[in-house]
Amino acid sequence: MGLEDYLMTGERVRFRSGPIYYGGKSYEIVLTNKRLILYAQRGVIFKKDEVISWRIDEIKEIRYYEKGIIKKTGYIKLMEEKAQTELYGPAKEMKTIYQRLMEFW
Repeated sequence: MGLEDYLMTGERVRFRSGPIYYGGKSYEIVLTNKRLILYAQRGVIFKKDEVISWRIDEIKEIRYYEKGIIKKTGYIKLMEEKAQTELYGPAKEMKTIYQRLMEFW
């Protein structure tokens, strides 16, 4: 199976990038016209998909910040009504993801 198996009717991929990290695991980040999706295939012999998604219209606030001096890490914090999520990765990559997210939000 691939990411296309998890897209809803009328959902179109607008941007793909990665790897980024969430909860200590690496994912590809996918922005569609409806959702922000984290996608990964895990396993060496028996591949299993792992998908986490957020509806863009349910995200109330998006923040970007960086940490580090020489090797900067970029962080994107997504705030929904009752939950917060933090994604992180190389600052240059995360800044691009943030800019693309702001186009849809």
